[in-house]
This record gives sequence, structure tokens and C-alpha cells, in this order.
Amino acid sequence: MAIRRLIDLPHYDTIIRVPHHEITLPVTGDYHLGQTLSLLTMGRGNPCLRHNETQGQLTLNTPRGPVALAATRSGETLRVVVTGSAAEWIEPLLPGLFGLEDDLTGFAPEGRLGRIADELAGLRLPRLPAVFDRLVQIVLQQLIQFRDACRGWRLLVHRYGEEVPHSGGLYYAPTAETLAGLAVYQLMECDILPKHARVILTLAKQAAALERLWESGADPAARERLCEHLLRQPGVGPWTVGYLRGAGLGDADALVLGDYGHPHHVAYFFTGKERSDDDEMQQLLAPYAPHRYRVLSLLILGTPPPPRRGPRRASQRDRFR
Repeated sequence: MAIRRLIDLPHYDTIIRVPHHEITLPVTGDYHLGQTLSLLTMGRGNPCLRHNETQGQLTLNTPRGPVALAATRSGETLRVVVTGSAAEWIEPLLPGLFGLEDDLTGFAPEGRLGRIADELAGLRLPRLPAVFDRLVQIVLQQLIQFRDACRGWRLLVHRYGEEVPHSGGLYYAPTAETLAGLAVYQLMECDILPKHARVILTLAKQAAALERLWESGADPAARERLCEHLLRQPGVGPWTVGYLRGAGLGDADALVLGDYGHPHHVAYFFTGKERSDDDEMQQLLAPYAPHRYRVLSLLILGTPPPPRRGPRRASQRDRFR
């Protein structure tokens, strides 16, 4: 299934008017840039990420400073233009960031799931070289509708972030240092809930330590150290950490527990039941370890959810668009 064109990028080439690094990454097999970047989205108006089927622009705050990335898929290569103070630091981490190091070994589903996997064969799980920006985005999504989380993110970035020169409206997210200097009421002015604001401000003060724990994902044990640390923080639970693991840390086997819609969606696909719970979801996904988050992503992107009952709640399908 070809993902629909999300947004035109008329300013794509303007980002290279400033000093930059240009890197060409080899692409082998099926790979879809748009599908891959959709796993990092915060709505169509995300000021830090925009993409279509073959092009993408995104920004990151890293331990070495901010970077802006402009990527183009062409044939068997991915051309990436990198600007910013962390350009040299991030260069060896780009394959992980764009999902090119995602390992599908042993993933060969059959039947209906196999057909969906074939339709979305270009989907890869990104592994971000820095985690704080993504962690803020995920905290904002806790227990609220996705559109409200996206609105808070947009307002926060536009008020406290910085526009990338010559980019046509692409923004760097506010740095951890900037956020750590704010008060709860200042985040609330961006339509952010007080409980989310308090968690974000607490994590902002720990951002340097979080990035050291992550170590750009180079050490396989780093993900476990980071996640164990996060689970000890007030306001950070299994849902936040599971979502971060799958949609940020490149963990193909991540489980997102405590989500309103995931168990229903998984059960509806495998059994036809419209309602389920975390226990049944884990049972249904167990045969697909170590690719349980990959299966969840395929189901959310490639299959219809169960019929709605009552008021609409936050949808992971929305989070991928």
C-alpha cells in the first residue's frame, strides 16, 4: 500500500543555502521514506517534521547542538543534507535514524498479516540519535486526544523554538535548557496540561543525563538502561516508555501497554472481537516476538480499527499520519 502524499515540500532545496554536509546512504531492498518517517509524526502541522513519499525534512536537538536534515530517496540511495553544529557528530548515526539499520531477520508472517507486510514492505523503525525531543512529544500524548497533543506541541515549538534559516518554516524544538528554565504556567499557555508540564520540566532538567544513558543507541544495553531510568521518574509509565521504545528507540519488539485502542485493534484483526485488553493483546502478539511492535505498526497503518463505541479517543492510527 503506497502511503498517500502528505505534504508538498516546495522549500526542500532552500535548506542547503547555508553551510552543510551532504551524505549519500545506500538503500537495499524495500524502503519507503514516507512510511518510515510517519512513525515519528506529531500531526500534519508538525513544525519539526514534514515529509511526503520520497522527501523529508526534520530537526533534532542533540548533545552537540541542533541539526536540520533534508532527505531524498532516489533509486538505491538516500541523499541527506545536514546543517547545524552537530552535523559531523550525527553523520554516522543517520542510517539508524532513517531506519536503514532496522533488522527484519526472522520476520516472515503469513496469511492476512503477510499480505499487509508485503503492502507496507518499505516501513522501517527509526532509531533516533537523541531522545529528549521525542520524549516530550510522547509525554504530551498521555491520556489525551492526539490532535490536542499536536496542538500543544505546535504552540510550544513556535513560542520557544527557533526557525531554521532558509527552510520555509521548519523549526528546531525548544532545547532542554530552554524548557528547564520555564514555569508550569508558561507551558500551560501552550495548551499543555499541568500534569504534562510538570513531567516535561522534570525531564528537561535530566536531559543531559538521559542522552548519556542513551549513548546515541550505539550500545545495545543503552536502551535498557535508559528505559529503566525513565520508569523510575514521576509521570512516566509503561505506556510512555513502550511507545518511546518502538517509535523512537528502534525496538521492533516493544510492547505499548495501557493504550486505549491498541488491544481492541489487535484483537479485531486476529479474532474479530471489537473489545479486548492488554493481556489478550500480549497473547495475540506473542508468536511474533521479537517483532511485536512491528506487527502493531503494520496493523495500525494497514488495517481498519474496530467500530467506534462512544466518544472518539486518541488513536495510534492518527499518530502515524
